[in-house]
Amino acid sequence: MSETEHLRVTARWLLPAAGEPLQNAVLEIAQGSIVSLGAGRKADIDFGNAVILPGFVNCHTHLDLTGLRGLNPPGDDRTEWLMNVIRFRRSLTEDEIDNFVAQGLAETLRHGTTLIGDITGDGRSWRTIAESPIRAIVYREMLGLPKERAEQAWQKAQSWLGESTATDRCRPGLSPHAPYSTRTSLIRAAGSAGVPVAIHLAEFLEERELLEEQSGPFKKFLQELGVWDPLGLARSPEHVIRLLNGSEPTLLVHGNYLAPTAPIPDHATVVYCPRTHESFGHQPHPVSDLLHRGVRVALGTDSLASNPDLSMLGEMRFLHAVRPDLPARTIVEMATAAGAAALGWLDRTGTLEPGKFADFAVVPLPVEDSDPLEMLLESTHEVAETWIAGQRVFPRQQQPGLEDQG
Repeated sequence: MSETEHLRVTARWLLPAAGEPLQNAVLEIAQGSIVSLGAGRKADIDFGNAVILPGFVNCHTHLDLTGLRGLNPPGDDRTEWLMNVIRFRRSLTEDEIDNFVAQGLAETLRHGTTLIGDITGDGRSWRTIAESPIRAIVYREMLGLPKERAEQAWQKAQSWLGESTATDRCRPGLSPHAPYSTRTSLIRAAGSAGVPVAIHLAEFLEERELLEEQSGPFKKFLQELGVWDPLGLARSPEHVIRLLNGSEPTLLVHGNYLAPTAPIPDHATVVYCPRTHESFGHQPHPVSDLLHRGVRVALGTDSLASNPDLSMLGEMRFLHAVRPDLPARTIVEMATAAGAAALGWLDRTGTLEPGKFADFAVVPLPVEDSDPLEMLLESTHEVAETWIAGQRVFPRQQQPGLEDQG
């Protein structure tokens, strides 16, 4: 199908993520966008006993760390884990980075994700991602706690922004890495740069100890790296939020140990990575309290340095199993509409509505007749197809709908 043609697809269930589930509804597509959804029209493709839902949104990835799968499992020593990540990144050639990003993209599309927020160490993943079918914000990471290092990081980031022109699928952003590695002036500059921002925040208890008391294992870690400068530290994770005083979409990644009264503005989103959170053995995540406060929470996988795969469906199912207090619809929304809003894309994707891009995933369902949201989250069926702008991107080869596959 070309983007100028009409296509109508249907399945047993359609989950718009912007209303009630629809049974046997037809999704009509033209020129890569959704024209209508409803009953009464013959479909060109019937996916059969499956659910069609918005393509998943992975708000937090590090695709250039794809090669670390299973090699650096999180343990009690946070600084040792961080040092291993640093060593790995420093060991990579440019070709290796490109290959890892491409591998991560292929896995991401295979798992039904159509929009990502990817943090790249030196901006190199931009080219590979921008040339792929996926939608993305690519955040160039910035590190520098001492003043001179912070100034150098800002100069490099500005050059990268000048070279990375936004397209209809890929937009540039900035990521001051974390409060323990980034000077307050650099965090403030990122928040005022007029581009989306992502920062690892309140990820570890040791981070709060460092900021509030200037002590603990992170201080020793920074001293050993030769980058200790207490004058550059924020006073707390909540102080960091106030430093990011712009109005562009802002991701507060992890938020495991935010204060209950943390001042989270409307343009900011807490990104919860459930399986990474579990792998580090953190205290229970404050997701329920945040949602009760009206704070937007979206989901991410984090990198393969802390997660077994890049499946958002895996994150959703894990969260459904360990947090029965969260309604199934809320979990699905955190991986679709909330994620799109977090990245500033909700006007074009994240829900299945007329006028939005035809970005969707198809997941087979069990045979039993029950709530489609519960069936989606409690089954073990993997994503069968991924579509972006009305084009099938996984599987790549053209093949019939699920009902014809035996």
